[in-house]
Amino acid sequence: MLLLMVTWLAIFVAVSWWPTSWWIEVKAVQVGPAQVSRPVPMAVDRTIKRKFTASWYVTVRKWTERGWVAYCVSNGVNTYHPENVLPAELTLGWWTDGRCATLPAGRFAVDTTWVVHGYGPLPARETHNVSNIFEVTP
Repeated sequence: MLLLMVTWLAIFVAVSWWPTSWWIEVKAVQVGPAQVSRPVPMAVDRTIKRKFTASWYVTVRKWTERGWVAYCVSNGVNTYHPENVLPAELTLGWWTDGRCATLPAGRFAVDTTWVVHGYGPLPARETHNVSNIFEVTP
């Protein structure tokens, strides 16, 4: 009985510490610069290591005299495959499913979170990335 409990505890601890990088690794999200009413260019360095399903959340934050304020938000659910590639001309509009295609003048940052859905005994895992601060000019 003790061996069974120790085995169960060891499996539970190993599963609880399973890293998100087993599925996806995001090294960098670079955005802009851009001009008002024009698509906002992006470059993302990510590696999808194996098939998974994840919920994603993007918050575009704008710098104000009071600090960072959420300006535009988007979310969804996708199934990711290792053979998936990003568009050759990646834009913020594509990244946010069309919700934040253009921005007004100002300073911004893009905050992206992926929540990898759990499989079997594996709990959901989360990875997070904040882009560079970028400028949108008139």
